[in-house]
Amino acid sequence: MIHELLANDPLLAATRAAEHLRCVTKLGTHDIALVLGSGWGDAVGSIGCTEHAVAMVDVPDFRKPNVPGHGGEIRSISAGSHRILAFLGRTHLNDKLGVNATAHAVRTAHQMGCTTVILTNGAGSLNPFWLPGFVAVIMDHDNQTGVSPLGPAEFICMNDAYSPRLWQTCFDLRRDLGRAVYVQVPGPEYETPAQIRRIRAQYAQSFGSMYEDPRKSGLLVGMSTGIETITARALDMEVLGLSLVTNLAAGMSPLPLNHKEVLDTGHAHAPELGRLLADILERM
Repeated sequence: MIHELLANDPLLAATRAAEHLRCVTKLGTHDIALVLGSGWGDAVGSIGCTEHAVAMVDVPDFRKPNVPGHGGEIRSISAGSHRILAFLGRTHLNDKLGVNATAHAVRTAHQMGCTTVILTNGAGSLNPFWLPGFVAVIMDHDNQTGVSPLGPAEFICMNDAYSPRLWQTCFDLRRDLGRAVYVQVPGPEYETPAQIRRIRAQYAQSFGSMYEDPRKSGLLVGMSTGIETITARALDMEVLGLSLVTNLAAGMSPLPLNHKEVLDTGHAHAPELGRLLADILERM
């Protein structure tokens, strides 16, 4: 159950959640948090050995995710020298529980000792070369939700919000990964073609000169990740963002957008996504 403590004192709420997780896992600390968003849940079995699992609803101030395909568990996973705190699903801003509920997993992970967070999502592509199944590294984001998880005087620098060190780890592993700017929109409705045309127009000039090959760079749109990244950077956590393209954006796709397409793409590419995450974790 969401408690009013989460709204009034989110850091204390995260401390309480972390204390509960320590009791369950019998571990004092973890080092990497992993948020498995839409399309990524089936990859969890490939990244290491799950030693403990707890339903989100049993952890203070967490709730079962509303979105189908978000598993609703928190797992403690051993992966080589790393101890991973994996969140199978997330609370979205459009769940209407407030921005602190959206940021709660990241704050809890920080209280568990995590210094790095890997944020994954399923996204719509504004690059016609990036079709469902394509994976891109998030280089930057544009928070178009109109809200922030920070307090009124909590000023932080968002240059290099996504860690260049972790970008390079990904590109050293896979040269076929894209380089994306991720635009977070509020949802829950999918974007209109007019919104997509506006976003494309806003970025047309910068993407024309940003990279030599337009197949390598592009825009993605979705309903998560940006707010979590702001939260993580305020806590001095290193952030890696990964997007699975699940559909072409509105007005570009020949078919109506639906969440089944997101789930189907994730199921089809789960082995590949699992290998990618396992390889990244091995090199961190």
